[in-house]
Amino acid sequence: NLPLDLPTPLPDPKGAGVPGVDANLGPVHLIVELPEGGARIARFQDYRGLATAAAVESASAYGLDAETLARHDAQLQTAMPNAQAVWMNVAAPKVTALRTELEARGFKVRRAGPMYRLTKETGPLSGMPEARETRGLDGKDVLVAYLDEGGDTDHPAIPNARIHSKRNFVPEDGGLEDVETESVSHGTHGMGIVGGQSVDGSPYVGMAPGVRFAVGKVLGAQGGSEATVMAGLEWAASLVPDALKQPVIVNLSLGGPGEPDSALGRLVNKLRLKNIVVVAAAGNEGPMEGTVGSPANAPLAISVGAVDKKKALTDYSSRGKPGTDLVSWLDFGGGVFFGLPNPYEIVSALNRKLADAMAEEPSTVKWKDKALYTHMSGTSMAAPHSTGKLALLAERMLRAYREKGRDLPNGYSFYLETVVERSAAKVEGAPEAVGAGLFDTEAALKLLDSELSDLDAVAAASAALMAEAEKKFGDQPAAPPAPSGWLGRLFAFFPAVWGSAIGPVTLLLR
Repeated sequence: NLPLDLPTPLPDPKGAGVPGVDANLGPVHLIVELPEGGARIARFQDYRGLATAAAVESASAYGLDAETLARHDAQLQTAMPNAQAVWMNVAAPKVTALRTELEARGFKVRRAGPMYRLTKETGPLSGMPEARETRGLDGKDVLVAYLDEGGDTDHPAIPNARIHSKRNFVPEDGGLEDVETESVSHGTHGMGIVGGQSVDGSPYVGMAPGVRFAVGKVLGAQGGSEATVMAGLEWAASLVPDALKQPVIVNLSLGGPGEPDSALGRLVNKLRLKNIVVVAAAGNEGPMEGTVGSPANAPLAISVGAVDKKKALTDYSSRGKPGTDLVSWLDFGGGVFFGLPNPYEIVSALNRKLADAMAEEPSTVKWKDKALYTHMSGTSMAAPHSTGKLALLAERMLRAYREKGRDLPNGYSFYLETVVERSAAKVEGAPEAVGAGLFDTEAALKLLDSELSDLDAVAAASAALMAEAEKKFGDQPAAPPAPSGWLGRLFAFFPAVWGSAIGPVTLLLR
């Protein structure tokens, strides 16, 4: 945990301070977890849209009384039901006194750590793999919550009609729905990879060009904090009443320091246990071992490393430690060859607010004389490739169950992980670097098609995986139900192979 009363700016590997973390850049972001056995937060609440008196009245139900908050000039930001925590901003000189007072009353108080974009930006490039439009799938039944530095919500490749909702969690960057301002188009670029559609015949098409987006701005120009990311995750979890009727996938192309069992890591786990898929970029600190950061190192996060477009593991992709499986699998992040023409990076949408300033930059790709695209590389690009592909798998699975008048089975996202892992293409490299291998969309769809012939067996597999996850990471341990059909036969005859063949052991023992 970071020192709560740190008087000087944190060391920043990106060379700039981070608002909310660097005390010289304004209020400090604090994550205040409620005492066990006390009042519970029932729903996500964004206090920034409320008058101060109304916000304080709401927070008082959790033991955060008006007198204490006023005395320390604490600014309430959000109440987070899955984390059972409140994000508040406090001036640096008052942090220690507030912490001492709240901890004496049973609260856990920690200073939010920094979060950064995970991008390797390099020289000119061209080309991006087109999404495979197979089986009539385009992801339109899936909601993608894209939490990043915002995004262009009316780009021709991502028209406004496909924007479900938007929310800004960076207080210094505008109002509650001001998400369009970006510093490098990091969010717009990633959204284009997930689900950009062709513009006037352009070849730059995302993996699932029919998905709808919820755009959450959790990073500013210098980055963000664990608090802004946690608030975004809680917001994403509140967007649909039932994730088994409307699949939700959260994309986190960001990261920073933090342990797997941090408040952010535990929140990722809780969302997964509520059937919300969380895909996170593994990080760009390779080739050293043990460099997978937070939130990708959360035990239930889907952590995505990067290959270049030659399908080779990139040097920059973060690695786990030997004997761990912090990297779930790999996807296309683009190669990095500084100063050289490079056809192996990723072209995707450019925020139009940056188009005029970047029109003549070598990184900008024009289509019919319009500066619509730019290139980037990094695990920030690998993660949205997997997010879009998972949207296709989720849509395929949802349709199969809907045809029989059923919802997705509890634990379906864990089952889809095993489908990806069992069908992944081999990539040379140590297991802690490559995970299951390269996400192979066509192979995964073929495997899924074959197994969806027995919906009851798939439901049993999903339930068993969810039960195992709840046993390890949930509040109430549960015994997995006895599987039947092909799953039962697999258990009966190949119990030792279960972890490598289907995935729960490697999935759940990170």
